[in-house]
Amino acid sequence: MVYTSAYGRTYLEWAELKAKRIHEVLEAFYERHAPLDLQDLTLNVYFERLNKVSKEYWKPIYGFPLDKKPSAFIKNFIEHLIDRMNTEGYVEVWFTVEASARGVTKALSTRDIYEVPNLISETKNLLVEELGEEVLGEIDVSVKREIRILHVPNLEWLIDLCIWRDPEH
Repeated sequence: MVYTSAYGRTYLEWAELKAKRIHEVLEAFYERHAPLDLQDLTLNVYFERLNKVSKEYWKPIYGFPLDKKPSAFIKNFIEHLIDRMNTEGYVEVWFTVEASARGVTKALSTRDIYEVPNLISETKNLLVEELGEEVLGEIDVSVKREIRILHVPNLEWLIDLCIWRDPEH
C-alpha cells in the first residue's frame, strides 16, 4: 500500500514491526511494574514519524492524548489498543480525581470513567467539609488516567490488532 512506502515496508511488514514494538514496550513496563507511559509507547511504535517532532507538541495531558496530536490516526490507534487491552483483561485503567486547596489534597479513584464527574463533586465536598465553604473558589481539580499492565498480550494478538480489516467483509 502506498501510505506504508514512507516506512520502506509493505503493509504486513509494517504491521508486524508495529506489533513487535508494542510488545517490547508493554513488556518493559510490565517488568518494571510501572504504569504505561503513552508518550513512550507512541514514540516507540511510530519512531520514524515522531523522532523529529518535539515531544512537548504531542505530550499526553494527565494520561490522555490530545486531539490530533501527534495525528488523529496515531491517537486513535493508541486509544483503540488501550481499549481492546482493557476489554480483554491485559490492562486495567484507573481514573484518579485529585482536588486541592490551601495545601490540603483529597483524591479518589475509580475504574469507571462515568464515575469521574461524581468523584469531582465528592473530592470538592471533602475539601469543603475540612476547610469550609469559603475554599470553594480556590479548589483545583485534576483527573489523571493510569494504565497498569496485568498481562502482556502475545505477539500474534498484537499483529492481528495492527492489521486493518474492512468491517463490511
